[in-house]
Amino acid sequence: MASTTPEPMPKSRRGPRGNKRARLVCLRCHEKKIKCELQINNAERESTRCKRCEAAGYECRIRPSKRGAGNRTSIRHSSIDRLDGADNLPLVTLPYDVPDPGSSTSDQSRAHVKSNPSIPDAVIDDRLKVERASPNFSASLIRAPPPYPDGSRQPTIQFISGNHTESLPHKTRDAGPGRTPSRPGGSGLLQVISPDNTPSSDHFHSTPPLSQPIDLPPPALQESFMDTYFEYCYTWCPILEKSTLLGDAEELNSVLLNQALALLGTRIKPPVLEHAPAGVYYNRAKALFNENHEKNPITTVKALLLFYWWGSAPNFPSIDTAWWWTGVAIRLAQQMGLHRELKLGQFTPSNDVVGLRRRVWWTLFARERETSICQGRPCVIDPLDCNVREPSLDDFPEPKDHFRAQTFIYWIRLSSVEGRVAKYLLQKNENTQFPGHLARELVDWVQSLPEPLRLPIPTNRTTQFNRDVHQLHLPYLTTITLLYLTKSSQPLPKSYIIAVLSASCVARIFEDYLARGSIRFLQGMAGWHIAVAILALLHARRVKALTETADNHIKLLKIALKEMAKMWPSSAVLDRELDRLLVSNEFVVSEERSPPHPLDLRPTNSLSELADLATGTLINFMDFFPFATTQTSPLVEILLTQNSTMIFSDLEWPRDFSAQVHSLCDSFGGV
Repeated sequence: MASTTPEPMPKSRRGPRGNKRARLVCLRCHEKKIKCELQINNAERESTRCKRCEAAGYECRIRPSKRGAGNRTSIRHSSIDRLDGADNLPLVTLPYDVPDPGSSTSDQSRAHVKSNPSIPDAVIDDRLKVERASPNFSASLIRAPPPYPDGSRQPTIQFISGNHTESLPHKTRDAGPGRTPSRPGGSGLLQVISPDNTPSSDHFHSTPPLSQPIDLPPPALQESFMDTYFEYCYTWCPILEKSTLLGDAEELNSVLLNQALALLGTRIKPPVLEHAPAGVYYNRAKALFNENHEKNPITTVKALLLFYWWGSAPNFPSIDTAWWWTGVAIRLAQQMGLHRELKLGQFTPSNDVVGLRRRVWWTLFARERETSICQGRPCVIDPLDCNVREPSLDDFPEPKDHFRAQTFIYWIRLSSVEGRVAKYLLQKNENTQFPGHLARELVDWVQSLPEPLRLPIPTNRTTQFNRDVHQLHLPYLTTITLLYLTKSSQPLPKSYIIAVLSASCVARIFEDYLARGSIRFLQGMAGWHIAVAILALLHARRVKALTETADNHIKLLKIALKEMAKMWPSSAVLDRELDRLLVSNEFVVSEERSPPHPLDLRPTNSLSELADLATGTLINFMDFFPFATTQTSPLVEILLTQNSTMIFSDLEWPRDFSAQVHSLCDSFGGV
């Protein structure tokens, strides 16, 4: 009896079954010994790449058959398809799903992404509108102009209905010695995301399940991103340690943390090697967070803290700002009880875990205080609700980081004063007296700085430049400017001397920065510090004796602001608004504003004559600036050697400078 030949498998079937080998696989999947879906994609005309290569942005090449199937032409694709230029990326979709059972990679080191090839490429933008289409959360995200400056734009995302996918499995993890426990009492994050307490998809439906793997960045890029963090960001966000990070395989392979580090690294110091734009990493990390993919809560908070180096375009309420993500991280930290010291007998962690808890909490505290005074918004953290001890050198495991640890500690102390000044500015009214106690706190802070942390600008050359020391003084000087250019009952000329001196020192700081190259490492808040200093100098330039030197400072600060605008949309808004003010007649030097009597330019015999007697604190204005001398800048020289009180005597200053600042930045939105 003649044997019959079985009919070939129809193309419409979902690929080979049982142990039958796929006849069409790519080189990458074959080398990794993982299942390749290239044959299925080609059969169904979904894509010319396998889903794994498509999701990871890799070139997908067909592996030539060695079983006599004949030669095949390799399919080559660029890692990132482009439209008209380098800033345009294909539409990236980020729903998540269970990893392929055939894959050897765990779900903690790989997330899943599905790309829809039927959707045309779209221009990147981070401002997205969500339109809900079904109970299963099929949503499309629509682009809204204008784009981000200098590569900081991000791709739109289209969430695909999750009918054919499953949610990521939820794992239960015990609080081991390397993890921060949740608070006993039921409000901790570990209980919230445990299998028994996992919310339904109807309750948390920010992102749908995902269906394809997102590989970790290549090892070389991972190391590059970590180096960037430790070089530029560790001082202000000391939440990762090389010694513990390299020894913790789970955290090292965390997809969420790696995407957040990639976001930070590409924003501050983008590698020359091929990599995705920062917006892609941000979208991936955001989707991973919304899906609760990371099961270690302290790792989740760490990743959210790294979101600080991303800022959306202003002009409208947004959840893609540092203000939003800081608030989310604060609430997660409070759920975990990071705002409270562990009680005796409650938990016996290692010293490293206790130090990490404090460093994470106080980073959140300082971030919120700085953002509050910048944007005029109330704080979430109430110090009366917290009993966690201030950080100390003992909370840092690396002895070699003593200097940066000390910088962080003094930054935390300054942020406490900033928070109180911000509250005063928010609550003051016609009858509010000048807060002399806050001025004294600022003086006490700067006078308490150890010698290595003092601003090294007493001469016209900065011979001992340190990036972190300069950055530490930026919020200090801005707080002084806001405090001393507000409506009060004190002698106005003396207040203005302090404010203009402060703005002049800010200009000197940025002169040192710009002379040494890029300022990409600065956070978005730096644009705010620049804008406040420029406003103070715009008022000072109306005095003829100060016009030339003030204009030189303004030009320098404008260069810095334009550099910041390349990365931060908020700085771009401030730059445009200040350009508008510069061409207006508001700050023009006028003969009518010149004093009717000759200026008394005699050297001041005693600086104590300018003591701020009205505040009742008897503060010598030079107590705020122990680092300033006549060589710091030409403008500082004029203020220190001439009778500054007479210079400002007939100048009309704004009744409420903080109101003018916030009026300028009504469209500031956030950083």
